[in-house]
Amino acid sequence: SEVLDAELNEYNMLVGKTDVIGEGVIINLIDNANRQIEDTDLLNLINELRLAGAEAISINDKRIVNMTEIVMVNDTILVNEERIVSPYIVKAIGNQTYLSSALSLKNSGYIDKYTSLGKTVNMSVERNIKILAYNSHNNLMEFKYAKEVKQ
Repeated sequence: SEVLDAELNEYNMLVGKTDVIGEGVIINLIDNANRQIEDTDLLNLINELRLAGAEAISINDKRIVNMTEIVMVNDTILVNEERIVSPYIVKAIGNQTYLSSALSLKNSGYIDKYTSLGKTVNMSVERNIKILAYNSHNNLMEFKYAKEVKQ
């Protein structure tokens, strides 16, 4: 029973069904007079964070899960079908050194690349980042067509 509870808790953390806290980085992307942050900027950042080992990610307190959609519609960014606006605060929990190093690579890292394009991007390293559980009005976590294979 205790083993099953532990496995269920771990599963719920992995799929984003529980609030989590831990060390990591917070990246702020801010629209400025010259450049607007776009959906692709956020998608690229999420991919960089995942490659660097991020275990949990959120944008403006919207938890990013494997089925999250980040799209731009009429100059508005939607995350999990909810509108978000600048400043875009991206939180990532994971090894601080890996996350910050991956984003801070000179000339090729996310921060340098996007700053050189005139976009406002800054990062801080934090010890106690809290990322809220996935919560959406339309339950994207519900499978309608995929079924478990029985052995």
